[in-house]
Amino acid sequence: MGRSFPKRFRKRERIVWLDIIICLAVFPLILYLSIFLHEAGHVVTGRWVGAEVTSYGVGTERPFWVGQQGDSRLYFCLRGATNGFTFVVFPELHIPKRPLMFFFAGGALMNALAALLFLLVWWGMGFGSSRLELLCLGNGIACNVFLAAVSLMPIKVQLGSAVIKTDGCHILELWKYGGLEDPPTTNVQHLGFFRRLLKEIGDERQLSIRLLMAASSWVPLGDVKQARALFEEADALFSQQESPSLQLFRAMALSSILRAEEDFEAARKLQEEAAALDVPQGGMAEYILEFEKAAWLEASGQYDAALEALDVLEEHPMVKEKPAFMVSLHCIRLACAIGKGERVLVESSMELYETTPEPFRGAYDEFIVYGMLTDFFEKEGEVERVENFYWRTLSALRQLSAAFIDQEKREAFLGLYQENIARVEAFFLQHDLTASTEQLTGFFDEDRLISSLQDQKVKRSEEWDAFFLRWAKKFSLAEFLLSFPLIYFVRGDWLVMHIMMLTFVLVVWGGLFCRFVLGKISPRLQNGWGFFLFIFAMLPLLCYLLNLFGFFPSGEAGKL
Repeated sequence: MGRSFPKRFRKRERIVWLDIIICLAVFPLILYLSIFLHEAGHVVTGRWVGAEVTSYGVGTERPFWVGQQGDSRLYFCLRGATNGFTFVVFPELHIPKRPLMFFFAGGALMNALAALLFLLVWWGMGFGSSRLELLCLGNGIACNVFLAAVSLMPIKVQLGSAVIKTDGCHILELWKYGGLEDPPTTNVQHLGFFRRLLKEIGDERQLSIRLLMAASSWVPLGDVKQARALFEEADALFSQQESPSLQLFRAMALSSILRAEEDFEAARKLQEEAAALDVPQGGMAEYILEFEKAAWLEASGQYDAALEALDVLEEHPMVKEKPAFMVSLHCIRLACAIGKGERVLVESSMELYETTPEPFRGAYDEFIVYGMLTDFFEKEGEVERVENFYWRTLSALRQLSAAFIDQEKREAFLGLYQENIARVEAFFLQHDLTASTEQLTGFFDEDRLISSLQDQKVKRSEEWDAFFLRWAKKFSLAEFLLSFPLIYFVRGDWLVMHIMMLTFVLVVWGGLFCRFVLGKISPRLQNGWGFFLFIFAMLPLLCYLLNLFGFFPSGEAGKL
């Protein structure tokens, strides 16, 4: 007959598996509460730096509870419950770099404080504490450490039809570049993603601002009708009690639409009315007003006056603080040079643009600049340069269209430029550019667009994902081999740690199953699994190290 384990070991094994089930059961609730704490951290730091919080909460759709907390809307959703958002409005449209970095770091700071608090409570509970209490506290520590770490990773995450930057991504951009301007497609995508949520929670103020941002973005993307429709929707929600800076932002959004509709007189009158608003000197509102004036001068053919306005704008404090603004000024300068027809000025303006650091130049800027240059050099008869500029324009257009995750929006956007694409094809045929003509065939096909988008994602993430995945497997395998003997022979509160360790091992290997099996069914499941599993695999080892330095109590709580 085989030899069986002693009775006390069998009893301990039953209790261990029961505790693992309890640990897994309370994990979602504690994670949900930790996400709320993260958003509460953004609320505290946002108000500290002068932002007005319009709403905040957990989830992305179908709130089951919405309430008022001061001047802010507080909401809780079941759908998309692993995401939280804090919606703010800056009355002056801009705050300096360091306070803004503090605002984005607020969520991680709150999670770190919560984890420290749970750890101190765990440490101070001493003798007589139940395993259930310690398991809940351990889950609280794990969830808050995990959220703090993930939110500070400088990555972009796809949520529905939009790509959202993490807090770490915003902080890194502010630190390295003073902040990067989001391309027009980003504002359009964000409106599509957040519109339903903002309507459901009743945050009309935030919705009106995002509608104005999307309306301003559709103008450079070439769909003036869509811009006009969004502006009218925003205007119906916009409060006349808003700060002068936000009123000016609304006026400039309308001015850009009128300029695109070639109603220059109405745009000029609107700018004169906006100039009477009491906005801070040297701030973002003043810069937007002056920039719109320069753009209006260029569009109405007053090129010399526009160039003089640009010279003044280049010395504006906002341009020095946010170098990304310089790209927009270079684009208008190039448009003025082409309008005047002066080749030397065109070449120097093009050189100014191309010497701008690459991170500041987006696909939209490339599309506008090289589109203008193709028109100019085609008239000059320089076929080779025109061919080069056409391909750079087409590549930028494809990149812009690929940014529309929703297929219908992508097709509608490309539909705006079918005549331009046909013109490019006619140029290639006219000048016997066979290789370019063949390459153009299928250049904007859906499969190639999706393939291009996926290639960009893979290029960004596969190296990090593989690194984290490799170490997650090593750590979790070591923990799995050590867990059972330690659970049988270790007494005291450390028993709780081993129970949690087994729980995390189960999470890691469940995640690996999703990564390699379900990932073949849905590639979206593969994104970020490496880092996710690495964090969970590291937590028990981190707890081991903390225990070595005496951070955990050694009482009788886990003793059977």
